[in-house]
Amino acid sequence: MQRCDPNLGPAARPYAEVAAELGMSEGALKVAVHRLRRRYGELMRMEIANTVSSPDEIEAEIRHLFTVIACG
Repeated sequence: MQRCDPNLGPAARPYAEVAAELGMSEGALKVAVHRLRRRYGELMRMEIANTVSSPDEIEAEIRHLFTVIACG
């Protein structure tokens, strides 16, 4: 994902800078990002659950997906 978005990873802009640009406090931005990540994880798990034959396979499928993404 770091390749996809310059706001991720080591070159990410500081939260304070992004928060000021969005007109919100740094704390509010951190909460919003946390909630966004949590919701993204929930939605991803739901989608993956629709592609595997057993709920026991979800975690392995997520690990495989991240491996494929990380290796490009």
